[in-house]
Amino acid sequence: MSERNLEEEQPAAPKCTPNYDTSDPLQQEVTRILRGFKNDILGITFLGNDGVLRSLTADRKVLSAEGLSKPLLYENGHC
Repeated sequence: MSERNLEEEQPAAPKCTPNYDTSDPLQQEVTRILRGFKNDILGITFLGNDGVLRSLTADRKVLSAEGLSKPLLYENGHC
């Protein structure tokens, strides 16, 4: 099979369309925070009981951390 045939058979990559409201101010704040975070491919992003969102390495060293505002932590003013 020629290279041309292989290219023609491969489907186009799907577009990544957010399924959330990108105009929501709280979503914009979360997006801003996460864009600034350093990440470990084997690590995790963790929200602690103290309200701090942390990016951790696989061996749990903190790469990035930021305290979240009360509106992000509480829905409609409730826990």
